[in-house]
Amino acid sequence: MARKVIIDKDKLIKLYIDEQLSTRDVAKLLGASQSTVRRKMKLYGIEARDAIQSKNTPSYKQKAGALAERYRNEYTVYYNKICPQCGKEFTVTSKQKDKIYCSKECADNSLKTPIKKQYCERCGKEIEITNNRNYKRKYCSDCMLIGRAETQRNRIKTNCAYCGKELFVTPSVYNSYKHHYCDVKCMAKYFAEHYSGENSPTYKNGKRHYQGNWKQAREARLEIDKHICQICGKTEEENKRSLDVHHIKSYHEFEDKLEANQIDNLISLCTDCHRFVHSNANIDKIYIK
Repeated sequence: MARKVIIDKDKLIKLYIDEQLSTRDVAKLLGASQSTVRRKMKLYGIEARDAIQSKNTPSYKQKAGALAERYRNEYTVYYNKICPQCGKEFTVTSKQKDKIYCSKECADNSLKTPIKKQYCERCGKEIEITNNRNYKRKYCSDCMLIGRAETQRNRIKTNCAYCGKELFVTPSVYNSYKHHYCDVKCMAKYFAEHYSGENSPTYKNGKRHYQGNWKQAREARLEIDKHICQICGKTEEENKRSLDVHHIKSYHEFEDKLEANQIDNLISLCTDCHRFVHSNANIDKIYIK
């Protein structure tokens, strides 16, 4: 017969309030379930912390720090590069992969070193390009000013698609877009009116784009993963809402949506880890095909 766990108010106050442990950690120490701890807190009138308060507790900061350290150790990729100024080999991380020089001193010295000469495509005047340029110059300074003035004169008159205000845009912008807007706010309001509900790109034939057996497949995957994030181990209670179910191979790559929703193509992730999987930080393409 299982031993009944007695949880009194003083124990809960000491562990949850004084020591600022999470309900999950309190449950482990007392040998009870997390739901039992939450139920007892409600019974004793102990108010649960909100999301902001939880993130300021020592236990949360320790776990977050450990997870960040794990990401740094496991997901950081290093590259070896050769400095074009001094010829020295140096190492950079994936975040620094666009770095060209090994040090600020080499970068500063490169500004003083002309490497080649070019000629303006408009007037033929000679222009000098140095190492600090990461693009190919086509025009001299005088011709660049002339070009800007011509662009301003050649602007095309149009109207904001949302509020109707008169606008003047460059020919390239006018030809590239069907609609034009005063600013981002007008564009957002236009999209809200014309691309929401059944007009949204996420709908097809009046239905949500995730079709077929999606609801059943999602619930099945959550049950298999025991409603726990498969990267960091966070529960739904710690996630503050239901876990996300991620398509390892993108849903939109499948013609057969039943095949897209196969259990082995799904994985349960918390909000933070789902964001990480789709971010540029996921260099090794974890859970991405």
